[in-house]
Amino acid sequence: MTRKTLISRAVLARTLKCSRSTISQLVSKGLPLRTDGKLDRSEALRWIAGSTSGAGGGWDGDHGRASLRERALALLAATAPAVQPVQRAPQADHGADARRVAVDILRRIAAPLEVLGFARVALRAGCSPEQAYVLAGWFAVQPTLNLSEITSDDLVDVDFPEPTEEQWKNLLGGDFDFDAAGELENEVTRPEIDPAREPEA
Repeated sequence: MTRKTLISRAVLARTLKCSRSTISQLVSKGLPLRTDGKLDRSEALRWIAGSTSGAGGGWDGDHGRASLRERALALLAATAPAVQPVQRAPQADHGADARRVAVDILRRIAAPLEVLGFARVALRAGCSPEQAYVLAGWFAVQPTLNLSEITSDDLVDVDFPEPTEEQWKNLLGGDFDFDAAGELENEVTRPEIDPAREPEA
C-alpha cells in the first residue's frame, strides 16, 4: 500500500511553482480536498494531469514555460518537463547541505509572523486589507518560484505553516472578506501565472 503524502495548498503551489490562487481555483473546480484542508499530493497531481488542459501557468526551475498539466505529469513520473531554459552561467551543485539551508531559509521567509509583518507594512503603506493579504501571500511564495536550486521533491515533506484565519482577522479586521481577497489574488496574479492572459496596457 502506498503511503499518502498530505500537503497544504501552499506546498502544492510551491511544488508546481504557481501561485496559491491557482490552487484555490483548482479546488473550486473539483481538486480533491480533505476535510482537514490538506491534499493528498499524488491524488492532487493525478487530478491536475487529468483535469486540466495544459493552458494553465507554472514555471520550471530555470524559469522556462511549463503548463501545470506538464508539471504534474513530470512530478508523477519524477522527471523534469521539457521547457526552454533561460541561459545563465552554470552553477555548482553543492549537494544536500545547500538544499537543506535553502529550504530552511524559505521556511524562515514564509514563517507566519514574517508574512503577517509584511502585511502590516503593506497596511501602513496605504494598502487595503485585501491588498495587504494578497501581497503578503505573494511575498511568502515568490522566493520558492525563483530558486532553481530547489526542486519540488525538496519541498514535499517540508511543513510551511501559514498564518491562521484568526491571526489574519486580528490584523485585517474581524469582518475581513477572505473570498474578496481570493478574487483579488486571482485577478492580480493571473498575468504572473499565465502571461498570455495579461491585459493590454
